[in-house]
Amino acid sequence: MLTTNIIVAFPKIEAVLRKGGFDISALCTTGAGVLHAIESMDGGIIVCGYRLPDMLYTELYQCLPKQFKILLVASEAHWGDRDNANVVYVPTPIKVHTLTETLTM
Repeated sequence: MLTTNIIVAFPKIEAVLRKGGFDISALCTTGAGVLHAIESMDGGIIVCGYRLPDMLYTELYQCLPKQFKILLVASEAHWGDRDNANVVYVPTPIKVHTLTETLTM
């Protein structure tokens, strides 16, 4: 199991990750919820889609401290941050093995 904080802001991913042995530090439904959750954390990975109800992942990323990374689950058309080392991309449709393998990295 990972010791890194994992914040999930993507519907239905939680069960897949828990089944894969990952501990989820926080479940959020909005970008604001993510920002509130990370206040008590030193770093971690945020699993989210391209669009949260209140912001795009790019807006969320701009608000994050450098010790947080984003694991973006989105279609190829929404993957625009190819040069950003703090944003890792997993394409949809999601393959469980790819998601868990990428998160483990």
